Amino acid sequence: MEFATLLKNFSSDSWIAQHRVVKFTGTQEYPLLFFSLLLQQLKKQGNNYIQTINEGDSYSSLIHRFETSFLGMSSIYWLGDLQRYDQSTREKLINYIESYQGPNVLVVYTAPQSERTASKKNIAQVELPAVINKKQMQELCTIFGNGRIRTIPDLGMYEKQLTLDRVCLLIQYLSVVGSGVRDFNEQWLGHVIVPELSLFTLSQYFFARDGMRFFKQWSILKDQYAAPFWISFWSEQLWRASSFIELSEQHNFAEAKRISFKLPFSFIQRDWKNVTVQELKRAHDVLYHCDCAIKNGGDPNVLELFYTDYLQRQYR
Repeated sequence: MEFATLLKNFSSDSWIAQHRVVKFTGTQEYPLLFFSLLLQQLKKQGNNYIQTINEGDSYSSLIHRFETSFLGMSSIYWLGDLQRYDQSTREKLINYIESYQGPNVLVVYTAPQSERTASKKNIAQVELPAVINKKQMQELCTIFGNGRIRTIPDLGMYEKQLTLDRVCLLIQYLSVVGSGVRDFNEQWLGHVIVPELSLFTLSQYFFARDGMRFFKQWSILKDQYAAPFWISFWSEQLWRASSFIELSEQHNFAEAKRISFKLPFSFIQRDWKNVTVQELKRAHDVLYHCDCAIKNGGDPNVLELFYTDYLQRQYR
């Protein structure tokens, strides 16, 4: 099922009940906000028997629940991202889902497969787009905006950065700004949709330890966002980078590719070989202490000391 078809059929209360399995796949990271809004909307449509699978449930207990109906009524089970299950359970679930016939409905998200699942009557496979176009955004506003969104701002330079979760976040803002769309467009849009190209460049110079270019780029960007944003940004970068190195060294290239989303291409191609996992973990610990210091009234410029120490290999 194409994503456009899903949006078109979403207003129908019975669209999800037409299948035994609804499998979402995507090209980027797990769109947490989209699925949160999706489940909320399903409940509003009267799908009261939506059950979320908790992490840690055994495979046998899951199968028992999937094979049992309550008073003859079908439930919708949200399994979430298959990557959250351990490898053994995940492999069993993948095989089980492929042949599932009911009596309930299973909804799941899975990372892109090397081969597309063969078309089956019981499975609706929805491919989530990497970037949302204007028409799709309008439809998402209609579905998730609760009738409160009258005008969509001019997205202009941000059109190529409209990932699914970013659009969902934007919808949450637009649902409360009312008639102040113009002010929102001028004052807040650039904070909600971060210019990723500039951040990619900054991160590229950071991991390459190109101090001169890094601080030149930093001088341009540092005042555009508050310290909490930079703490969050660098925490994620360090976590993804260390995970990428560990997975690459284990020759788990499929998972390494998945976790590399948002990392600069130069790091993925070559710079990761000049960085150690231990070094990145120490840098992450230092960043945590920077965060604590700033939240307790410290000087945000402590981040610049963090950058300098990393660029000079002080965390090795």
